[in-house]
Amino acid sequence: MFQNRLKLSCLPDFRSQNYMSYTENAAKSEDGKDGQTMKRINCVVSSYAYVVKNINYGSLLQYYALQTFLVKLGEEAYWLRYTLEEKESIAVKLKAAAKRILHPVRSARRIRCQKSYLAFINRYLAVSGCVYETYESLVNNPPEADRYITGSDQVWGGTVKANYLCFVHEKSKKTAYAASFGTDMISREQMNAVKMWIRDIENVSVREPSGISICRLMGVDAVEMADPALLLDKEEYPVSRHAAEEKNAEVFCYFLNISREEEIRWPEIKEFAKRKGKVIKAAGVPQTEKIIPDGNLVYPSPEEWLGFYDKAEYIFTNTFHGTVFAIIFRKKFLVFLQEGATKSQNGRLLSLLKKLKLERRLYRKQESLEAQMERPIDWNTAESAIKGARERAALFLSSEGGG
Repeated sequence: MFQNRLKLSCLPDFRSQNYMSYTENAAKSEDGKDGQTMKRINCVVSSYAYVVKNINYGSLLQYYALQTFLVKLGEEAYWLRYTLEEKESIAVKLKAAAKRILHPVRSARRIRCQKSYLAFINRYLAVSGCVYETYESLVNNPPEADRYITGSDQVWGGTVKANYLCFVHEKSKKTAYAASFGTDMISREQMNAVKMWIRDIENVSVREPSGISICRLMGVDAVEMADPALLLDKEEYPVSRHAAEEKNAEVFCYFLNISREEEIRWPEIKEFAKRKGKVIKAAGVPQTEKIIPDGNLVYPSPEEWLGFYDKAEYIFTNTFHGTVFAIIFRKKFLVFLQEGATKSQNGRLLSLLKKLKLERRLYRKQESLEAQMERPIDWNTAESAIKGARERAALFLSSEGGG
């Protein structure tokens, strides 16, 4: 399908066996012609550079969800492999080397975990044939597609031009799906830098209400759309429960950006698990490693991370996607707000809980942790809101909806 259309740019790689099998089945069910109908091709610009360098399950899985959802709509999608121009300083490299020497076992586990991200990408995702290392390479040899999509996650958290689709030819179709600024407000400098870029995008949707307000200040009419991860049911994710079953983890924790155990009430969580007779495990990420003992840490692959969610009876988290997947898997969960430099990211969490009428899953110091965790959850109301969000997303992303 691409050979006649792509003469100068790199061919997208649709060779993943899982992706090919899924798209072929979806095509048959959509048009009944064994996939012979020409499909619209989407190039998605998301957090590839961040995902391949860091352990962040939400960033990877939200892209998996968006690609899968587009395929369900009868379209093709591939992920732009753009790694940015960032070069690590000698100081950063020396610091990383020191960590490997001081914590060899932990470092080895983290390296295996990061490799599992690349394995996940190779197994499940379609990607651009080229890896673009500079913005100039994108401009000079852009990937071809019928439509270019930026989003979701915090793609507008800075001024990376590729995330605003500046490299796309002016006659090509550009869409922002559930793009996030990552904060409730941005600086005047950032606004002045990006407003013309966003105005040049034909269809703009953002993830949070605050994003609508920011866009309005730039003269852009934006609509609110759900995070891609919420567009799929749990059965549509590749879950591996082996590691969770082996650890017998019935209390699972996923924390980011923590510096003190008081921020996540770690002593209370331990006491809660002890009273319940449950085993606690927490995803091992750099910040969490400083607070939670090694015996409680696990370094799962993305599929295994989903398996820990599937296995767990209780989830504790302070992250947006940690909360999203607790909702997807219909678990009892409790959310802690972040403190310090990253507290500006709490807005997206509060917005999510409010939209799904789940505000009471937010931890309050005035009540006991156990009482809050065991409080009943009205899943019917949440599921109704999620169903509506999926319908709006399908319309927004479809040709009929103008996407």
